[in-house]
Amino acid sequence: MSEVKLIGLVTGEQLIVKVEDSSTSKWKIKNAAILMPMGEGKLGFAQWLPYADNDALFVNSDKIIFESVPQTEYRDWE
Repeated sequence: MSEVKLIGLVTGEQLIVKVEDSSTSKWKIKNAAILMPMGEGKLGFAQWLPYADNDALFVNSDKIIFESVPQTEYRDWE
């Protein structure tokens, strides 16, 4: 079962993703959206890696510096 997470990468990117599997050294994620500050306290979303196969995104767990549950209003971005 997938769950929605907010993750931060060592590159500084912050993503909202559906985590399909985090039991190995590589997290399988889906529907990754990057958060972008839009000014005046607003956030925008853009598809992260729009040219990649959305069903085959993997991130090495050592590249994730934090994970959290996003606020309710940000959980349904797709």
